[in-house]
Amino acid sequence: MKGKNHLRESDEKEDEEEEEEENEEEEEEEEEEEEEEEEEEEEEEESIPGI
Repeated sequence: MKGKNHLRESDEKEDEEEEEEENEEEEEEEEEEEEEEEEEEEEEEESIPGI
């Protein structure tokens, strides 16, 4: 029975690692979107005459 427990633990570890990777990817995507929004806002501000 020890083998099954060991397999279950390694499955849980793999799941945790996959979850961490997915979270990191989501954070990177969010950061990229925020940067793009900031760039767009800056461009809009620059295009407004008199400011």
